[in-house]
Amino acid sequence: MKQCPRCKQLIGDALEVCPICHTEFTEKQLEEMKKNVESMEVRQLLRERERLVRFHKKRVIMGILMFSGIGVMFLSPLLFSYIRTAGFIMLITGGVLSVGGLIFGLISGATNCPYCDALLFKNYGNHCAYCGKKYR
Repeated sequence: MKQCPRCKQLIGDALEVCPICHTEFTEKQLEEMKKNVESMEVRQLLRERERLVRFHKKRVIMGILMFSGIGVMFLSPLLFSYIRTAGFIMLITGGVLSVGGLIFGLISGATNCPYCDALLFKNYGNHCAYCGKKYR
């Protein structure tokens, strides 16, 4: 695909005349359009890669918060038998961490598919149940 320099519409590579504004392209313009489209594709791929990196960072943060909270909640009964106040505080802290991780995931979109933005609550595995693309 290439972009017409006059009307800025995307048209097929084989066309030498824009079907919308009827502009005829010279060889120089065709070469330039091909370079512009290739650079646009590269920029789009880089943006997509950056978006995936941000998505995975959010997932890691959410996982750390939730699993540390669950770990603290499991350790709290051990401490609860010795010091009741400290065990209760650890139980509350673990709950807050777990819920905080879940809320962070929901707010930041870490539980959404990075391609189709569908919620992944019912999805188990490495592929999105809606679009089928691999996200892990």
